[in-house]
Amino acid sequence: MAETGTISLRGSASGMLRYETNGGVTNAAVRLRGAERPAAVFFAERNGGVRFAKLDAEGNCSAPAADICGAAVFDGRGGLICYGALGSCGGMLRSRLSELRIRAAAELAKRDENAVPPESEPSSRVTGEILSAARRLFRGGSESAPADAAAEGEQGLSHEEYEAIPNPFPRAYPNSFWQRKRGEAILTGTAITPRGKLELIAEPAVRGRRPIGGRYLTDTGGRGYRVREKRI
Repeated sequence: MAETGTISLRGSASGMLRYETNGGVTNAAVRLRGAERPAAVFFAERNGGVRFAKLDAEGNCSAPAADICGAAVFDGRGGLICYGALGSCGGMLRSRLSELRIRAAAELAKRDENAVPPESEPSSRVTGEILSAARRLFRGGSESAPADAAAEGEQGLSHEEYEAIPNPFPRAYPNSFWQRKRGEAILTGTAITPRGKLELIAEPAVRGRRPIGGRYLTDTGGRGYRVREKRI
């Protein structure tokens, strides 16, 4: 049986996401007011997983997602436009917005350069699975679920200050997403590893000096960094 609903979206722009889930596939339509065209969305599932989908010119998408409880919408550069959640899912989604912003930028850049299918991150797998081909676009829906009022604002996120960068340490952290604050040399990232999810901070370091509180790694350009890990 199909499940339909509406999630209110708030942030630098406001609007709504209408969705229909049937057989493990969610079709959705994003409609925003006063914003540039949204490019992508991350669906949050109640089991903690997140699913990425690229929006078409009309703001529609399809993804293998089920039991969704929230969504975050991004522009073509991976900047967060708005988000919203149902019930208690709001806290979980807000805690992951920084990570999802980095991942959205990486996914959009990867698609532009390589034209490969999107990836998703089920909670039980490290590398995720390839999304299925686009299914029929959602054309309607009912406003059957209340939105989380705590999702309002999130004005503190200034995505213009950060830029997503290619993975600088593909051997040490193959499943990682990275960003850098404009004008600064420190890199921050999120890695999905067999040891769990890690928050990473990489600071420029001089070769030969033993790093304190981290380990020395060389990036793909030959620059040295002290990399510190923190379990999320």
